[in-house]
Order: sequence, then structure tokens, then C-alpha cells
Amino acid sequence: MGLVSRTLTTIAGPRTLELIYARLGGVTVVSAPEVAFSLAIDRAVYVIDPQRAAPTMTARLTLRAVHQAEPLRLTFPSGQRFDLGLKNERGDVVYRWSEGKFFTLAIGTETLSHGEKNYVVAAPLAGKDSRPLPPGNYVAEGWLTTMGPRAYSASVGFEIRPAP
Repeated sequence: MGLVSRTLTTIAGPRTLELIYARLGGVTVVSAPEVAFSLAIDRAVYVIDPQRAAPTMTARLTLRAVHQAEPLRLTFPSGQRFDLGLKNERGDVVYRWSEGKFFTLAIGTETLSHGEKNYVVAAPLAGKDSRPLPPGNYVAEGWLTTMGPRAYSASVGFEIRPAP
């Protein structure tokens, strides 16, 4: 890996520099405290063929807590833990994962002391009429449904193109 710590002598005294993040091949090493939330989708461009069923987007929402002094405690107002929405270029919501689903009405908590929690959603790229979404640019937005304002949310853009 190479140099991970170095101490320099400055006019203000010694100063120590430490490597807190490294990506080596397919392995990520994090040695500093970190809380992160991300959204990843399986591709940036989806091709729609009107003669076939609409493709499905696979989205992964990830909450990561590394080296926290106190465990991360999340409180949810219901049994729902996350949601995913797709918006078109005008900002209209064309898909919402939770729409039409029912969740328990009990307050729940989850604790994450070290590591990550993943939620995976398979979202059909079709409207309420089951027809494929029209070509254009879209944004996928994912968030945790914790109590209060959206503290953990992320978005990523993608494109829908017609089949050649």
C-alpha cells in the first residue's frame, strides 16, 4: 500500500498526516469515521423496445457507518424503511416504489454500529398503464424514510433510449 502515516516538523511543531481512505483494486480501506448514504443503479442507459416488456432497473440504496464512537440509531414512523422515486425531465414523479404498498403502523428502530446496510429495489421502467416510459432523461431518487426531514437521500441520473 505504501506510506500510511507521516510526521512532519513545521514551525508550529510536529504535524502528522495519516491515510484515511484508499482504494486498492476492488477493495476500499477506510480508517477514519464516516457516515455515508448512496444510490447505485445497474446502468446509465436503458433501451426501450415497444414490442417487448419494459426493462427493469435494479437500484441499491446503501447506508454506511464506519468507525463511529456511538452506533447510528435510526427511527422510522412505520414498517417502511426506504423509498425510491423516478422523475422525468419535467420533474414529474413517474414511479414510486411504495405506491400501493402497505406497511405496519408501528414505530421501529434500526442500529448500525459498523458496516453497511443495503436495500435493493427492482423498478419497472413503465408507467401506471404498464407501458414503457418514453425516451428521455430521468432521475432516480432514493431515501430512508426516517422520522423528520430526509436526512439520508441520494439521486442519480439515467437515460431511456428507443431501440435502434
